[in-house]
Amino acid sequence: MRPWLLALILWLAHVPLAHALDQPEGSYRKSCKNARVHGWTLEAQCKRSDGSLALSMINFRKCESPIENNDGRLTCKQSNRRHLPGGSYKDTCRHIRLHRHRLDAECRTRDGEWRETSLKMKKCYGWVTNEDGHLRCDG
Repeated sequence: MRPWLLALILWLAHVPLAHALDQPEGSYRKSCKNARVHGWTLEAQCKRSDGSLALSMINFRKCESPIENNDGRLTCKQSNRRHLPGGSYKDTCRHIRLHRHRLDAECRTRDGEWRETSLKMKKCYGWVTNEDGHLRCDG
């Protein structure tokens, strides 16, 4: 077998697994099927309490909790980001919480992993960024 053909077969076998890993976390996976991600939108067919299926969509960008199926509807706890410090970290971090003068979050690393991080806000007057899974103050 030609090396390029073997590489193509191995790559094609890996594609569905990689797509499944990109789906957001949550118990919806147990009662929903055909889940697909388009940008920040999760779309799936979810079971209702009467056993029927409903097509449901959710923008999971603002989710602070794992996604659940609530009687055929995808739901999550949405963040209230109005009171959070400004910055690009909101695009690559989740579970963002501001407690007194400390900002806590899970932020994505360059490798795609999630890392718990925090930042003391007392002396931070600028924008907050995510640098390889760590919250940083730019001023």
